[in-house]
Amino acid sequence: MPPSDTPSAPRPAAISAGAIGRRAALGIALLALMSGGTAALLYNSLDPEVEFAADRDAVRRRTTLTAVTSWSRSGDAGQADLAAGNATGLIVLSAKALIDQDTAAAQLTVTRLQAASEDGGRRPILAALTVGETALQDAFSRETTLIDQLIARGVDGIFLNCRPALAVARQSGRGAQSKLAEALGALADRVRTAEPDFLIVLENAPSLTAEPSIARVVDGIAVNSLLYAADGSGAAGARSEIAEVMPELNRVKRSGRAVFVTEYLAETAIGTRAGALQVLRGLGFLARFSSSIAAP
Repeated sequence: MPPSDTPSAPRPAAISAGAIGRRAALGIALLALMSGGTAALLYNSLDPEVEFAADRDAVRRRTTLTAVTSWSRSGDAGQADLAAGNATGLIVLSAKALIDQDTAAAQLTVTRLQAASEDGGRRPILAALTVGETALQDAFSRETTLIDQLIARGVDGIFLNCRPALAVARQSGRGAQSKLAEALGALADRVRTAEPDFLIVLENAPSLTAEPSIARVVDGIAVNSLLYAADGSGAAGARSEIAEVMPELNRVKRSGRAVFVTEYLAETAIGTRAGALQVLRGLGFLARFSSSIAAP
């Protein structure tokens, strides 16, 4: 899990009743911006041509994710801290840490974590994997190998961080983003030939969900710092940026897939976290808080 703030960190005055009220007001204002003032924009963003194909395998996968009510994530330091006392409904592990373990040890880690969820049933375990900047040129050879290794270790799916590859695609000229989406879709098809229930959550690239190749295969999306700044300062995010990304998140949510959100806020920012949680739950998103921007 991401490291917590040190016990000696001073508790800010923002925890006063008045400050909490101001935080709540900010949350209400953000919620109004997202679900009220931009309602027509959100509705019009729903393009039936890119909606998720409702085949049986797809429905089963997305139901697995939308049934989750809480989630957690480990950093690259290791997975052992998640093994005891973690009751969240879904856990995202570090792909690197899993692959660095031998297969049998990693299988044991994954199996132990799958065994106990918040409702006492089997919980999905996903691995966080980043698509490299050269993935498209390399025909996803690295990613294909890593995913095969992760499947051998028993994970149920992946959090696929596409930000680096998407940034390169946007700089590469017209059509590069669609080519990236098509390649990702082909990668998903290859994996699901053998593993039809393999879960794929697209991370840090919500704009890709407008691509038919991605809309067809993705089971959920994840974004960081939706409401608040990524530096952990507690500063509110720019309204223009929130309004820009919300149509993409709502398109995914309306098509029956999960939306995972991580906000970087100190553990001492109790009122801010409470307000953010209220807003995100109201939008139907799955919230997680990290006290360190050094961790995912």
